[in-house]
Amino acid sequence: MKISDQDVLKISELAKIKILPNEVPQIASELEKILEFVEQLNEIDCSGIEPLSTVTVAQAYERQDVVDDNNCLDDIVGNAPEQSSGMFVVPKIVE
Repeated sequence: MKISDQDVLKISELAKIKILPNEVPQIASELEKILEFVEQLNEIDCSGIEPLSTVTVAQAYERQDVVDDNNCLDDIVGNAPEQSSGMFVVPKIVE
């Protein structure tokens, strides 16, 4: 498919991309190569092939929705600069 200079300028305007006049022929050539590749893809016989929503068949791991601290409360609270009875001690903000 032949891409004209006007086509390149219109595409650049729609895409909000600034193209210098000396770049137009090179970009037209690159766009032609892209469209040739897409035309090759259209030649592939895809009859009998079901469309996919994803390329991998994955099933989500399901687990029980249980609150669990993984028995690491001492490690978590141990990171605090100050603690009391297994809780963080923070400065009083409101009088």
